[in-house]
Amino acid sequence: MDKRSCINIIDVNKNKINKEKFNKYLNFNGLLIIRNLFSEKEIKNELNKFRKKKIYLTKKSGRYFYKKKNFSRYDKELVYNKYIIHGRNQFLHTLFTWNKDNSFKKIFKKLIEFRNIMYGIKTKKEVFKYKNSKYINVPKILHYPNNGFLDKHIDNSPSQDRNFIIIASKKGCDYFRGGLSYKIDNKYKIIEKHLKIGDLVCNDYKIMHGVKKVCVNKQQSGRYSIVLSMHKV
Repeated sequence: MDKRSCINIIDVNKNKINKEKFNKYLNFNGLLIIRNLFSEKEIKNELNKFRKKKIYLTKKSGRYFYKKKNFSRYDKELVYNKYIIHGRNQFLHTLFTWNKDNSFKKIFKKLIEFRNIMYGIKTKKEVFKYKNSKYINVPKILHYPNNGFLDKHIDNSPSQDRNFIIIASKKGCDYFRGGLSYKIDNKYKIIEKHLKIGDLVCNDYKIMHGVKKVCVNKQQSGRYSIVLSMHKV
């Protein structure tokens, strides 16, 4: 734990993590960072390959469902839910595990396996049961370009579970302002100084969070993150 910031960081090279420890640390302040489950090298290598691909932006609205095609879109709109209205400015790339796209395949496979251990999910099927409901995995790449942001909000939703977020960019190298932010100790603040590429971030449903406006110069690419969520089907 970083005592100065009350942010929990578990380095898996030094401390083992299991389901009980995961829930205990996550419940402490609603935020947990898991380090060295992924290396900076493997994340950067996969991201560099992905950025070289030609991506066609298409708008795919509506619910996620089994066997849906991969899609990429630019989101700049208000999002309404039961708890808050929030805006966003980002590129979204959704890479379902059943489609023919090798982008981040090994990373998502490893992340799904880790999530399953933490959640007590024992099946490897694409449609699986959790808390008496059927779910699918939704692997996504989020890109915040210059002026990209995600307003602070709460994730609590009846159709999905919490997100697992792998940090794929470094503040100061890929962008110079803004970044991932959480409400901790009643203060909403950027936590990027505590993060490294490859870190896995997980938060409680009810913690306020978002991405403060990202600013880049001509040589910088913006902020990327690798996100795994799960949705009811």
